[in-house]
Amino acid sequence: MVPPPDLARVIGTSGSAVVSISVSSDGRAYLGQATPDPAPGDIRIRWSQRAYSGAYSPSENSQKVLGGNGSGFIFSPAGLILTCAHVVESARFVRVKLPDRREFDATVVGSDLRSDIAVLRIQGNHLPVATIGDSSRIRAGNWVVAIGAPYGFQNSASFGIVSAVRRTITAGSAPIPLIQSDVAVNPGSSGGPLLNANGEVIGVSTHIFTLTGGFQGLSFAIPINPAMRIAQQLVASSHVNHGHLGVGVQDVDQDLAEAFGLPSVAGVLIDLVEANSPAAQAGVKVGDVIVQIGDAQVADAMALAMAVSDLLPGSKSRLHVVRNGELQTVVVVIGAPPSLAFPANRVQSDAVGGKHGPELQVRRLAASEAYASGINGGVLVEQARGAAGRAGILPGDVILAVNGIAVTTAAQLHSAMAATDTKAALLVLRGDVRTYIPVDTSQHSKFRQHEFRQSGFFESAI
Repeated sequence: MVPPPDLARVIGTSGSAVVSISVSSDGRAYLGQATPDPAPGDIRIRWSQRAYSGAYSPSENSQKVLGGNGSGFIFSPAGLILTCAHVVESARFVRVKLPDRREFDATVVGSDLRSDIAVLRIQGNHLPVATIGDSSRIRAGNWVVAIGAPYGFQNSASFGIVSAVRRTITAGSAPIPLIQSDVAVNPGSSGGPLLNANGEVIGVSTHIFTLTGGFQGLSFAIPINPAMRIAQQLVASSHVNHGHLGVGVQDVDQDLAEAFGLPSVAGVLIDLVEANSPAAQAGVKVGDVIVQIGDAQVADAMALAMAVSDLLPGSKSRLHVVRNGELQTVVVVIGAPPSLAFPANRVQSDAVGGKHGPELQVRRLAASEAYASGINGGVLVEQARGAAGRAGILPGDVILAVNGIAVTTAAQLHSAMAATDTKAALLVLRGDVRTYIPVDTSQHSKFRQHEFRQSGFFESAI
């Protein structure tokens, strides 16, 4: 077994550049320690609806000035500090304290909520500077050390191992695969460095997964390579340009590959095309499978999202898509992200029924229901049995398409499913989430439960 690194040396060498950040806000957001009532939809943690930074939003009429704390580290002798955007979001005053007890007022050079990266500047002499490492060399099992100010306890260190790389957890964020570790990280540690065994910064602490508001063994950090690229843009122009397609995607699994007649289990399946988006204007359609963008092969949704995010708004790119079993090329003009929020639409139901075979009892959506859900058609599932039920179709789901063919009536649904011999890929809307569910149309196949991504969980929107 490989022994742990000399932690005292790592902490002693690198800890001097780690700062504690105190902020006071205008009452719109609290940015410090954990509270029992985080805001619904807080961007720090969607899985548990618990805010890693403890952020919450008081009533609109509240004028109370609130404060909090976070962490960061100096990465330039010019007094530039890297931290998380959510630490300084809505802050009116920012104060930075060094381990040597010096304190400085800080200015926000730039902040990018999509990537959760911000840069601060202080004016000082003989400032300690952290050594920046290479996050592309990180592997599961590597020793790592986190330093920050959990609950205001400045320069606290903890260590563990990298549990996984390329984790994606947060809806609406920039497509950056996160480093997962078991290092103890708590509210107030946001923005602090994740160090390797040599004391080099390889990540920026940003999220935890928790059901209690405190650490539960799952912490996440932004890899330092993309973080520094974003920081350099913020220093140069105070903002970051992210590319945007305007599509919702999901990875292709074996069943979907069979349903769409793909030669291999690769690429990403389009399950949503936003109206008037760059993808819509280029002719991208729901049911397309993107296998390449520019010269880069698209292995999964993260690969596509990273490639699109790195493109400049206004630039052109070629998408290679499989549509109806044929490879086609689509030229798209990359746009800019319209907002951080993923569209939220709700479907309502009433007690009217039609029937599709022995599998699904469905009815056509009323115009008011379709309008309220932001869709043009589909059929509402009132009961699901047999293969459809076993695949994960539930009452209240809205089936929008079968194998890329839109359906608005029970007859169209029956016809589209009858045309498949093995598996039919049903595009389903549940709450505010769209996803494809493969349904086995043969009589003697083994069935599996398709696990739906619930509202508020990560869904890839590019």
